[in-house]
Amino acid sequence: GISREEATAYAKKLAERRKEVTNQIKNLEARLTNKSYVANAPKAIVEQTRKQLEDAKIQLQTLKEEQARYAA
Repeated sequence: GISREEATAYAKKLAERRKEVTNQIKNLEARLTNKSYVANAPKAIVEQTRKQLEDAKIQLQTLKEEQARYAA
């Protein structure tokens, strides 16, 4: 098993990563709600942004589940 200190350090890392991913999601959502960006950026770039958003949301969910495991 792992020590309480290791678990606490890991939980802290998860919280930091979750904060980073949450900010990434906010930035991507802001970009996609910007009509000028969506209208003027190449379609491939807009699709890439949508994919990045989808991936970030999945990553956030995984981090939440992992945090729940270490909080228990």
